[in-house]
Amino acid sequence: FGKRYCSWFCACGNLAEAVGATPWGKNWVQRYTPRGQRAVKLEMIQIMLLGFALIFGLVLFLDSWKMITAPDLVSALWGFQHLVVDLMFGALIGVGAYPILGTRIWCRYGCPLAGMMKLFGTYSKSRAIIVADDKCKGIGHCSVVCPMGIDVESFAHKSRVPLHGDYGLSKTPCISCGSCVATCPAGALKFEKIIFPKA
Repeated sequence: FGKRYCSWFCACGNLAEAVGATPWGKNWVQRYTPRGQRAVKLEMIQIMLLGFALIFGLVLFLDSWKMITAPDLVSALWGFQHLVVDLMFGALIGVGAYPILGTRIWCRYGCPLAGMMKLFGTYSKSRAIIVADDKCKGIGHCSVVCPMGIDVESFAHKSRVPLHGDYGLSKTPCISCGSCVATCPAGALKFEKIIFPKA
C-alpha cells in the first residue's frame, strides 16, 4: 500500500496536512518545498536515521535481555533520541521549519518509519502507483503542489509530449496524498488499482 499511512493516518503527517490545507500552508508547499537533485540527495538523511533507529532498537532489545549492553550506552542513545531526533528534528526543525522547507520536512528527511516503507516499496515493487496518460498538457501544476518535492511532470510529459509514465516508491518518496491527481486540470493522473493492478 506504499506510504498511504503517511498521508491518511500518521499524526505528524496529519499536522502537516492541516497546515498545508490553509491558504498560507498551500503557499509554503508551492513556494518553499525543496525540489531538484540536491533536495533528492538530502533524502539520504532519512536512511541514516533509520539506521540509527534500528541500532537503537537492537541495543534496547539486548538490554532488555541483560545481554552485552552497557547502561551508559543506552543512556547516551536515549539522550540522542530525546534531544536530537524528538526535540530538535522532530519538533523544532520538523515543525518550526515548515514555512521554510515545506510541510513534509520530517516525513521526507527524518522519519525512520517512512525510510523503512521506502525500502519496502522499492524492493517489493509497491503497488501504490500514480499513472499518467496521454491527456497531459505539460502545465506543471502537479509538481508545484507536491509536498514531497517530486518532479511529477517529468513522469507525465517530456517537452510537452504526453508520456504513459508512472511513479511510486520505487522511483520517488511519494506518499500517495493525491495532491497531483486532484490538481491536474486535464485529469491526466490517476491512482493505479492496488488490489487488481494492470497485468
